[in-house]
Amino acid sequence: MSNFSEYTLHTPWTNVANGKYVFATKGGRDYFIKNFLNHKYPNRELCSPETFARLEREVTAWENKRKELLKSLAACRKNCQYIFPPEELIREKSNYYMISRRISETPLTVEQISALGRADKLSIMRKIAEALVELSRESIIHGDLKPENIFIIKTASGYEPRIMDFDDSYYSGKPPEPDATVGSMEFYSPELGMYTGTDGYDAANLTCLSDIFAAGLIFHLYTVGERGDCQGGKYPCQLDALRRAVDRAKYPRDQKDIADLVKLMLAVDYHERITAEDVLKGIEMLERKESVAGLRRSAPTSTSRSSARIVKSDDGYTFKKLAGAMCIVTTPDGTRSLLAMAKASTLAAEHGVDLGTGSTSDVPAPAETHASGTSSAAPRGHVGGSADPVPEPEPAPVTSGPSSKIVVEEVKNDGRQYVIRYPDGHRSTIPRMVYDAMKRQGKIE
Repeated sequence: MSNFSEYTLHTPWTNVANGKYVFATKGGRDYFIKNFLNHKYPNRELCSPETFARLEREVTAWENKRKELLKSLAACRKNCQYIFPPEELIREKSNYYMISRRISETPLTVEQISALGRADKLSIMRKIAEALVELSRESIIHGDLKPENIFIIKTASGYEPRIMDFDDSYYSGKPPEPDATVGSMEFYSPELGMYTGTDGYDAANLTCLSDIFAAGLIFHLYTVGERGDCQGGKYPCQLDALRRAVDRAKYPRDQKDIADLVKLMLAVDYHERITAEDVLKGIEMLERKESVAGLRRSAPTSTSRSSARIVKSDDGYTFKKLAGAMCIVTTPDGTRSLLAMAKASTLAAEHGVDLGTGSTSDVPAPAETHASGTSSAAPRGHVGGSADPVPEPEPAPVTSGPSSKIVVEEVKNDGRQYVIRYPDGHRSTIPRMVYDAMKRQGKIE
């Protein structure tokens, strides 16, 4: 065994994507220590005074923000026993380390959780929702919610969640730079996927509602034990999974009403997505065996469901403008794509549509009857505000022969973004998830 600061190390350091970690003890308690590789205190002897001063200002600003976040998380922990935040951030020489209590209990697997009865599942979901309510009150986005970061532990009084790994959390509207934002893309919300994969996307669109989307996917997993039919896609934020996964999954007979709540949590337009308080209310309704069909977002914003507009072009393209500078584009063959508004506007202009004024044919979003029997304004084929197929960048011009393929010209940000060139010569930057989808479809050489 070796020592680190005041801690006794019990395992070798293990490398992960954004750092390395080790298990240790101090004062008879077990701890998890993570070293951040992307943040270093500068060495005065290795740089000029000007460079040292600049680097010191930058890392000190980051350190102060992390410590401020830890104080907010500590406040959440006082009000909710299911939140397990880091306890301190320390610096040893040039390296920064986050110290967290280690959770030694063995968690249930997703398969084990899905085998539980209705009452136990709803109890677990309610406790997670209570934690999300506390985080939202402090305007904190976990940013990496997934089953691996929520240990479900069997206790004498039932099942309890342990929500952990807040190392890369951030305040609402204040995420790190896109290439420094850490998370598991298969649980990204549409707005988080747009932020990390689209140049110039406004960080203000990232709110605590992003965690609600991830929690919706987790609740779905807890109920059925698998993600469901994703049509070969990997990332739900691409719209390739949401509607089909929830609608086609074999929810247990006495738990089908949980799907109604999940759909509300998976709304593509985050202005239509229900809040943490609404999720908690919905779970309590389900525990009383009441329908959540009439549950609506309790805190409406300036952009409501009725404000979403559908604009059609003469050649069969449909553009549904969403909040958060997003737009769902439907091609004449029925393929839907989620695009940043800037790209959608460019595509619309090519088809004679002005999205700023809706000058071509501006029609209201059609009403649709949900499985629950309620009606809401959503494009045809949507359920709970979600769309289904894989999004793509603006459609490539159709030509014949090998020249119809799209070519990758550059890979950026360690493979997170691709610069592609269409057959007509114009270029576009797309995120990895869109590249993967286009590659599967044979559109990229």
